[in-house]
Amino acid sequence: MELERQVNELKAKCEQTEKRAQEQRQVEEKKHAEEIQFLKRTNQQLKVYDNHCTNIHLVTTTIIMSRSDQRSQTSLKHFAAT
Repeated sequence: MELERQVNELKAKCEQTEKRAQEQRQVEEKKHAEEIQFLKRTNQQLKVYDNHCTNIHLVTTTIIMSRSDQRSQTSLKHFAAT
């Protein structure tokens, strides 16, 4: 009788331990999934920011080149006039 009681207690403890382990795995899986979603959103935002910066760089370069061409043309006109 005593052995049966001990076996039942150990079975109950084992079941509790397994249940807690399963709950902990679920919590960890949820955290992991949330972290992945956060990283995906962050990556997407960084891609958008990078594209924005690239566009700004292209526009700035175009403006600088345009101004440089205008100055060159002005210098040539001034040189030809002298």
